[in-house]
Amino acid sequence: LDKRTADIERWVGRTGSAELHLLLAYIYYHTQRLDRAGRNINAAMQKLPDSPALTALKKAIDSASSSGEANQG
Repeated sequence: LDKRTADIERWVGRTGSAELHLLLAYIYYHTQRLDRAGRNINAAMQKLPDSPALTALKKAIDSASSSGEANQG
């Protein structure tokens, strides 16, 4: 998973794709790396602010972050 995540990070750097930011946010959320999840969901929301999927994931990340559910990383 770490190798694939690094690959996606490189593609985000090349393309700036909101969809890839969403994918990274989802991965980081489910692997409890909430700082990274938050950074990626915010980057995606700047490009697709009206996306229901982004809004739902942002709420989940924000809720998990505020409750201290995971270690940060």
